[in-house]
Amino acid sequence: GYVRDREREFTDSQPPSKEEALARLAATVEMVAQTVEAQSEADWSAHYEAVGVNDLSDRFSITLRCAAHFFHHIGQMIYLVQEHAR
Repeated sequence: GYVRDREREFTDSQPPSKEEALARLAATVEMVAQTVEAQSEADWSAHYEAVGVNDLSDRFSITLRCAAHFFHHIGQMIYLVQEHAR
């Protein structure tokens, strides 16, 4: 599975091109959409726990939090695009 290397995201001397980054984003969104669609009603209420997530205990709640967090970053990207277009 995916293992994040947050430090490298900010220090990589050869970051992906814009096209590659957008392709990776599109592939990730598609994977998440397929995963969400595959969930049963029971899956959503299944127990969830992770380091640093102490206030949520089910899969629906963490999925909702991740979706809201992703939406926040999309807003940041829209803002940056608009600012760079000035």
